[in-house]
Amino acid sequence: MNETGREEVALLLPEIAAVKQPATLIAPVGAYAPSRHLSVTYQNKTQVIILTKIIERSHHSERLQYSAIHALD
Repeated sequence: MNETGREEVALLLPEIAAVKQPATLIAPVGAYAPSRHLSVTYQNKTQVIILTKIIERSHHSERLQYSAIHALD
C-alpha cells in the first residue's frame, strides 16, 4: 500500500450509521492520494476500495474515508 507497492498493515473501522460516521481506514502517513485505489484483504477476502478524503492526520497516521468498489474474490 505504500509508494513502493509494498503491503502495509492498516486498521479498517466500519461505518456507524447511528452517529453518521462513514467507514474509515487508519493507515501510515502518506497513504492518502485523491481517488487512490487500494486492495484490502480482511478475513481472507480481498476488495478494491477508493480513498475519498482525509478525516484526520497525525504525525504517524491518517484516518481516511473510503468507498468499496468491488470484491476480487
